[in-house]
Amino acid sequence: EENRMMIVGKVDENEWKAECLRLEKKLNEISNGAKEARKKHSYSNVEVARLSTA
Repeated sequence: EENRMMIVGKVDENEWKAECLRLEKKLNEISNGAKEARKKHSYSNVEVARLSTA
């Protein structure tokens, strides 16, 4: 009985860790998406700056 509880605890811990990793990945994707969007919006400004310093 005791051992079975331990195993269940382990499985739950692994599930929890996997879930945390999934959430972290999702957050990274979201923040990267936001960065990409910002890059696209400020791309023309960067080009203008590059041309003016060339």
